Amino acid sequence: MKISSLVVGYDHRFGQGRKGDFNSLELLSKSLDFKVEQLSQLLVDNKVVSSSKIRSALELAMYQRQTIFLDIIIH
Repeated sequence: MKISSLVVGYDHRFGQGRKGDFNSLELLSKSLDFKVEQLSQLLVDNKVVSSSKIRSALELAMYQRQTIFLDIIIH
């Protein structure tokens, strides 16, 4: 699979022991011919937005929606 670009967060780590970082990706991007971009930290209401928090919020929203649907079906 060949990628043309990759976007990662400001604190992205990968590989064994999470030793790979954005600098590692920049080196790889030159040898494997793809673009790499690093996003800055994002704050909302003075709180850091993270992929983990986004996933948790989506899971909660899905749970709440399922509960509403089940309540409609049962009643």
